[in-house]
Amino acid sequence: GGFFPHGLLPALVLIQGVVFAFASIEMVGTAAGECKDPQTMVPKAINSVIWRIGLFYVGSVVLLVMLLPWSAYQAGQSP
Repeated sequence: GGFFPHGLLPALVLIQGVVFAFASIEMVGTAAGECKDPQTMVPKAINSVIWRIGLFYVGSVVLLVMLLPWSAYQAGQSP
């Protein structure tokens, strides 16, 4: 057990993903300050990002389902 039961390397790999995910979150505020009409453009941009993320993540899962037969999927393994 302990605090790092699998060593320090998995924690470092996880930190890399977290930093990548949240590195540019302040860019929304910067873009809002430089926009002509931030009241309408920032919500529009945020909503379009949400739809794009949904399209790419859900779309990749749908693509995998369409390309691989059902017998190719096994629990605990990546396709």
